[in-house]
Amino acid sequence: MGILLTGFRSIKIKFQTKYEVRDYDRMFLYIWQDITEQYECKFGERWVFSGKDPIADCQLRVYNSLSVRKDLAIDGKIELVAIFDVTELAKEWKKYYKNSSMDDAIREIIGFRKQTTGEVHRLSGSEMKIKVSELLAKYGQPLPVAALSTYQYNEAVDVITQFRNGAKVVASEYCARFGKTIEGGVIAKELDVDLGIVASYVKTVFTSFGADMTGFEQFSNYKNINCDDENYKEQIKSAFKDGYKVFAYLSLANGKNRQKRINFLTGLKVSKMLIVDEADLGAKRKKQALPLIAKLLKIDYTWIITGTDLEEAIKLWQGYVDYMNSVTYIELLNQKRETKKVLENA
Repeated sequence: MGILLTGFRSIKIKFQTKYEVRDYDRMFLYIWQDITEQYECKFGERWVFSGKDPIADCQLRVYNSLSVRKDLAIDGKIELVAIFDVTELAKEWKKYYKNSSMDDAIREIIGFRKQTTGEVHRLSGSEMKIKVSELLAKYGQPLPVAALSTYQYNEAVDVITQFRNGAKVVASEYCARFGKTIEGGVIAKELDVDLGIVASYVKTVFTSFGADMTGFEQFSNYKNINCDDENYKEQIKSAFKDGYKVFAYLSLANGKNRQKRINFLTGLKVSKMLIVDEADLGAKRKKQALPLIAKLLKIDYTWIITGTDLEEAIKLWQGYVDYMNSVTYIELLNQKRETKKVLENA
C-alpha cells in the first residue's frame, strides 16, 4: 500500500483549487498530460464516492490508467492539470451516476479529439482547461473558488494598496512557482478594472493567464480575448455590451498590427490595467517597452512582473516606477514550512 501511495502522489498537481471531502457522491472531470507531449492531453471523468478526497482520487485514477508506464509518474512526467466538480451539471443532464459518460458529453461539444474514440485531445492541458472552464460557465456549472497562498495574498494586498494610494506603475520580481497569473486576476478584480491588458513577448504567458482567468468562479464575469484573433475588436466590444469585463492578450512581438492593437486597447473609454508579464524576456527592449510607456497616461494602473532580474526588466521604465516588491524562492519555501507547522498543530 505504501508503494501505491508513493506512486499516485508523485503525479504533479498543477492547480490551486481546493476541494473538501463531502458526505455524498460527486461527478468530477479531470485533465492530465505527459509533459513530453506538449500539444495533447487526456480528458476523463471520475465518480468520487462519499468520504473520498477528490484530488487524491483523480490522481489515483490517472495513475492506474498508465498501466505498465507508471514509471512516467514516478519520474515526474505526469501532470494533473485540472479537475472540475460537475455534480450539478451532471444532475441537470441526467448523468449523475457512475460511468455515465459525462466526459464524452463534454468532449463532443469541445472537439479537438485526436481520434474518433478515446480520451486524447489535440490541445495542451492548459488550452483544454480553458475550453472546459468556459463551457461549464456557459451552462451554469459553478466553477471552483480560487484559494491564494499566504504569499500571494500578502503580495496582492501590497500591490493593491500601492495602487489605491496613488501609484501608477508597480514592478514585482516573483520567483518560480509563486503563481503570479492568479494574483494578476485578483488585483484586477479588486481594483474593479474593466479591461486587463496582458502584454508579453512570450506568448505562452497568455495560455497560463487564460487557464486561471477561466478556471475560477471569481473571474467568471471576465471574457478572455486574444488580440491575434482577426475579430478581436468585435469580441471586446461585444463582451462589454453584454456586461462582461475583459482580459485582452497582447503580443509584444514586432509586427504591422501591434501598434494598431495598442492604440485600440488604450483608446477604449473604460478603466484599464496593463500587466507586462515576463518583462525581462523581450519586453525589456526599446521596441517593446517604449510603445507601452507612450500610452501610460491612458492607463489607470501598470503592473510589471518578472521572474528574474527586475533591474534589467525596468531599465527603460526608470522614472515611471512608483513601487517595487519581490519574493524569493527561499522566502516561499520558508512560508510553506511555517504554514505546514501551523496546520499540523491546529
